[in-house]
Amino acid sequence: MYDITKCEGTNCWIKDKCTRFTSESRDPQYYFINPPFELSEDEFTCEFYEEDDTMDIWEQLNNIVNE
Repeated sequence: MYDITKCEGTNCWIKDKCTRFTSESRDPQYYFINPPFELSEDEFTCEFYEEDDTMDIWEQLNNIVNE
């Protein structure tokens, strides 16, 4: 697993699908001070959203590089 800034997911609609919420915490673990998403007129956007599948790709690349 790679180091990422995690999100606490407070009031986030898609936190259960986002690596920044679902990944294991590290020691030390960094978190966003404020949730990075925006909600306006029922539109949800987050420029830091990482779908859970993204983690698998990073792990595969890391394994290839370290072989």
